[in-house]
Amino acid sequence: MADFCLVRDMETSLVAENEIGYPVVLKIATAKVLHKTEMKGVKMGIQDGHALRAAFKEMEEHFFSTFSGEELKFSIQKMVPNALEVIIGSKYDPEFGPVILFGLGGIFGEVLQDVAIRVAPVSEDQAMEMIDQIRGSALLKGFRGQLPADVESLLRILMTFSRILIDYTEIYELEINPLLVLGKGQGCVVVDGRIRFNQVASNIAGK
Repeated sequence: MADFCLVRDMETSLVAENEIGYPVVLKIATAKVLHKTEMKGVKMGIQDGHALRAAFKEMEEHFFSTFSGEELKFSIQKMVPNALEVIIGSKYDPEFGPVILFGLGGIFGEVLQDVAIRVAPVSEDQAMEMIDQIRGSALLKGFRGQLPADVESLLRILMTFSRILIDYTEIYELEINPLLVLGKGQGCVVVDGRIRFNQVASNIAGK
């Protein structure tokens, strides 16, 4: 997981910035905000302390009227460059049981709806089929001279993720969004995620 620190105020955030190093991402960190970007709860590409102070003040003012002081928390997280965003998700289907979803993250996933779905758990061959099925798979394998992504690491994560759904039947929904896939041999990095137990949503990013 990308280095992060949970903070409640500006003073703590300035301590965290020295521990993590720039560039960073500032995010709202409360279970009541599941879709952070849509709620203006994400500030990316923060390059220095001045920009962090400005972003923190703006986000604090934006959410202050919605949450009490006890609920208002933020995450400062290290930005990971040169990575491809993917999403891995799941839900419990009343007919098939737990199913796993895979696709490109960010605007690709939202606009193109380019996803693959399988019943959990998935084998290595099935996980590879999921990767090959999406139209954006060429981006993972090195498109037009780009270096290939770490598909082997992504395969292991897909299989492990699907196994969790079988081993922990109390999970109703589980999502990693985004998962950053680095270059071949460099692995993957979890940036954000959420989990729902028995229809109750809890944000697990940074916990």
